[in-house]
Amino acid sequence: MEELVAHLIKNYDEAEQIVAGCGETLENYFKSKGQKFSAEIFCKQFDCILQYSMLQMAVADGNIDQNEWLFIKEVTKHSDLVTYINTKYKTKINWDAILQASNDSVEKWLEVNKEYVDKLAEEFIYGFTMVDFSVDADLEDALCEATAGVMAVLGYADGNSEELEKSAAGNSLIVEVLAAISNNLDKANNH
Repeated sequence: MEELVAHLIKNYDEAEQIVAGCGETLENYFKSKGQKFSAEIFCKQFDCILQYSMLQMAVADGNIDQNEWLFIKEVTKHSDLVTYINTKYKTKINWDAILQASNDSVEKWLEVNKEYVDKLAEEFIYGFTMVDFSVDADLEDALCEATAGVMAVLGYADGNSEELEKSAAGNSLIVEVLAAISNNLDKANNH
């Protein structure tokens, strides 16, 4: 298990460094234009998107394993999906309730909160695309690789990686976000 945790942290740290760098670039750009932008909020958006995606994957096999739950709950540095939803929408759910809830209940909670997380995703996509388009590095590919590593580790947290989890990872919000960034970059590069 320690090896999995080490891989999870390594991959998350790589993703977080990319996102934090983009956030700082955006903050500096907007500051130079006399506008406000928060690199920390940008990182928080990513953390919520990632945790949402990890929950999507964890429920795919019919239950959230204790190790999956712990990985999802503890992986992020800047924000926490449950805290975000509670603060933003005056709910009182906690991570223990998610672990104790039925799979159907967690899936319904994800569905109910998808529109809120989608709003975060839209803002994140726009900001990330702006930075990736303006720099020589291929940040989207690097972020894709790092988040794929996070999701792969999560797939093994319960002792095995099932096809349902792999399929859920491929259809998760983070994959939608990365695909939207890629599409935006393709459009921008073709103009």
